Amino acid sequence: MKKDFAMEERKKIRLAKRGDQQAIALLLEKNYVFVKNYLVKITLDPSFAEDLTQETMIRAIERIQQFKGNAKFSTWLIQIATNVFLDEKRKQTRRNTWMKAYQQAERMRWNSRHAGHGLELLEGLAELPDEQRIALILKHYYGYTYNEIALFTGAQEGTVKSRVYHAIQALRKESHNEEGNQ
Repeated sequence: MKKDFAMEERKKIRLAKRGDQQAIALLLEKNYVFVKNYLVKITLDPSFAEDLTQETMIRAIERIQQFKGNAKFSTWLIQIATNVFLDEKRKQTRRNTWMKAYQQAERMRWNSRHAGHGLELLEGLAELPDEQRIALILKHYYGYTYNEIALFTGAQEGTVKSRVYHAIQALRKESHNEEGNQ
């Protein structure tokens, strides 16, 4: 039984290498859950693992010609999945480094414009829900109209006004709390 399975897998691999899309689809479908479960275990994040599994499958399709057959197909997919994971971690590290540098530069720029309130204001902005922070920054930092912000965000103009209002209220409340703690 196991021997029949191995022969069937080798046949599908040969067909896939010749461009048979159904063969590669069957190989990937058979191993999809196996690869995803592996990635969930190493990422501890099912959503991230799903994205990495998709990327693994794409790379397997692109590189099927490189499969030598020295190991099982599933082992080859695990190797690809591991490389995809490590590549993404390196990208995240680079993004985080760039983001920290960008945030530091923005803080310095912000502090020079809003002397005395810079860091507290940035911390308050960080606490706002994304929708409120985006609306507030687009309105008061970049000077866009409510109508323009509505177009950018896909929200109704009234919703944008509400988000800006609630963001300002939250920042004022935070500012009063800070003053009271000093």
